[in-house]
Amino acid sequence: MSEPNRHLPHHGPHHPPHEGAQRPDGGRRTLLAALAAAALAPLAACGGGGDDHHHDDDDAGHEQLPLLRFVNATLEYASLDVFLPDIPDRPASKPVEIDLRNGGTTTPYDSLGAKRHRVRMKSTTFGVEGEVEGEKVFEPDTYTTALAYGGRGTSGKLVFLDENEPAAPDGRHKLRVLHASPLHQALDVYVTPPTMTDLRDEPPALAGIAYGAVTAYKALAVGLLRVHVTAAGSKTVLYRSDPFHPSGSITTLALLPRNDRLHLTELPQGRSAQQHDNVVT
Repeated sequence: MSEPNRHLPHHGPHHPPHEGAQRPDGGRRTLLAALAAAALAPLAACGGGGDDHHHDDDDAGHEQLPLLRFVNATLEYASLDVFLPDIPDRPASKPVEIDLRNGGTTTPYDSLGAKRHRVRMKSTTFGVEGEVEGEKVFEPDTYTTALAYGGRGTSGKLVFLDENEPAAPDGRHKLRVLHASPLHQALDVYVTPPTMTDLRDEPPALAGIAYGAVTAYKALAVGLLRVHVTAAGSKTVLYRSDPFHPSGSITTLALLPRNDRLHLTELPQGRSAQQHDNVVT
């Protein structure tokens, strides 16, 4: 059974989603936010691992609180604590997540109040060089991923990925790519049938993706696939996944460093993140 969806402290009426995302493997985190949310209504159900968040008919006409999750995709910050300083009646120094490990470790979604919030992600080992920060207005009925990436100091960045894309047509899924690896310049991404390994005659699905860029969504046929990544204009494979079915009909593929190699974390809209190892030897 998946872990219940957790709730960041907030004020105002609460209409929780009815199925929570399962906690991904990896990273030891004490969920301090849950302590402050003890008075909130519990989830009505606990679904299977990676089930979509959805709104039952009983919730029709009610606004759902925004949902937010966090990713540590940084190169040098092995562990990050996460702070939301603008939550009323909560010390700004009290984290909502602790020990979020790098390499693409991702939290489940949490609900928070519909308003402008600052997000601070602070290294547990570096001092003033070890922080990234950003702010955003979180609207009702929305999903967002806050992803920290880059190196130490001013090269560290925080990006908010809005995950509110309309559904793909029948038989298709939508895929976009975030290039978050400071170890690599522009990249080409190939999405192929699962048995393909020779890219010589294959055009990239998404080409020339600059570091820090997020592509537009591309609609692809549903089915088992394989992802390959090369330097822009090259056919030498830097990253190759095992064959996999995308975890959702709408997903972001985050290309990021792990153990000094290029790796991929799949961030499906409204579903649990999945890590896909690099099988290039």
